[in-house]
Amino acid sequence: MKRFMKVILFMVVIFSLSIAANASVPHLINYQGKVTDTSGNPLNGSYDLTFRIYDAETAGNMLWQETQTGVVVDKGLFGILLGSVTALNIPFDKAYFLEIKVGTEVMSPRQRITSAGYALRAEVAESVSGFDPGMVGTKTVDETGLANGMIPYYDSVSGKVKWNTPNISPVFARVTGSNFQTSLTTLVDISGLSVALLANSVYEFEAVLISGSTTNETKYGMRYSATGASIEGGMMACGSTFISSKISAFNTATAVSTNTVVVIKGIVITGANAGNLIGQVLNYNNGPAIVKVNSFLKVTKIS
Repeated sequence: MKRFMKVILFMVVIFSLSIAANASVPHLINYQGKVTDTSGNPLNGSYDLTFRIYDAETAGNMLWQETQTGVVVDKGLFGILLGSVTALNIPFDKAYFLEIKVGTEVMSPRQRITSAGYALRAEVAESVSGFDPGMVGTKTVDETGLANGMIPYYDSVSGKVKWNTPNISPVFARVTGSNFQTSLTTLVDISGLSVALLANSVYEFEAVLISGSTTNETKYGMRYSATGASIEGGMMACGSTFISSKISAFNTATAVSTNTVVVIKGIVITGANAGNLIGQVLNYNNGPAIVKVNSFLKVTKIS
């Protein structure tokens, strides 16, 4: 009685989940199939099964073969591990086709091996030549001074990935000694409100500015002492009235405020150049503009 076979479930590569450095990918494919007679009735019993891998669906070159004896077939179903008798040492770098022989009868057509088998190709990653661990994409990692807790950043000057120690604790700058005042109608730096920032970093900042008068009309701003940085934030002023204003550029004055307390908060991305973040003020009307002692700038590095 002539028999034929069809694949009913799947092919899966069995992998070890070990993460040991010297672990290798087992060259085994879990193969499940069904054997029936010409009427479609499932077979039962033990059979010798021969498996061959070719590089073509018909004819072609036989690349691998093994015979597994006494395979138990129950209600037509069987399951085996390809490669458990003969090492499955082909590279899986192109299309392959599996031929199966039950006893003396060769089943047709050959079954194409799908992506599961090609997962064996992943083992190549363990022995790739020409890979430099000091490369991330096309960027070289400079490990000079590298220590626990540091975070990476891209240094556009050297073209390398370097490392910074994150400044988790905030840094404060304050107006001390005496009030700062100016009658200028262009933004000027507030003495004492300056914090140094690293290149290629992101900072959160908050400036709390106490005005010396509720009648003087004053504007505020932020400045970065180097090029290439960006800012995004806003101003809130509290006192006799409440106003707010968006900040999306350095050296740009906010809305007019006659309030006693002004809060400016936002994010600064420094870019390729280190520099100083500085609070600014100008006299808009009824000057001078006054920023009182204990006004402060708080900066926290977040990446």
